[in-house]
Amino acid sequence: MKFRVASLRAHLVVLSLGTLLPLIALGMLSTVLIAEREHAVFQRGAQERTRAMLTAVDTELNAHMGSLKLLAELANLDDYNLRSFYQELMRTLPSQQEWSRVDLADLSGRRLLDTSYPFGSMIPEIVDRESFARELQLAEPVVSNLFIDQGEYHFAVRVPVIRNGQMLYVLSAIIEPHAVISLLTSQRLPSDWVAVVLDN
Repeated sequence: MKFRVASLRAHLVVLSLGTLLPLIALGMLSTVLIAEREHAVFQRGAQERTRAMLTAVDTELNAHMGSLKLLAELANLDDYNLRSFYQELMRTLPSQQEWSRVDLADLSGRRLLDTSYPFGSMIPEIVDRESFARELQLAEPVVSNLFIDQGEYHFAVRVPVIRNGQMLYVLSAIIEPHAVISLLTSQRLPSDWVAVVLDN
């Protein structure tokens, strides 16, 4: 009799395990599938936000480059009329709210004009030599890293001034970084995210 009771208990345990194990396996599989799906959704969302940020930053930088290119094509640079070009820069500057100043340098790096100085003043040397050297090498618009200019962080957008296929000058807008920071802020990133703009 005792043997039958023990055997019956063993059968019940086996039957219970046979019923529970598939349920446990199904629960674990469901957990894995849900986690993978949430990861895929998160990854898609992160990629979409990254694309949106890249598009916004590219649009902003391209707008700065476009404005500088228009200035670089002005006729008063054809005959070295720097006073007239300086006046044009001073007229343009208020319409470019993110620009701190604009400068024009020759290929040696000597700054000929700077809108933060009166025309004809002695102007200090270029602060960010690395992006200036890259501009000379590429002869196309470049964006610098952040650098300290007059006690504040800025970055430069530089474009070549070309006449008859020859680069004559480098025209640069010195821009406050809040122009880009405000674009990142507008994306409403989660509070635990860190957004970094890198230019390779």
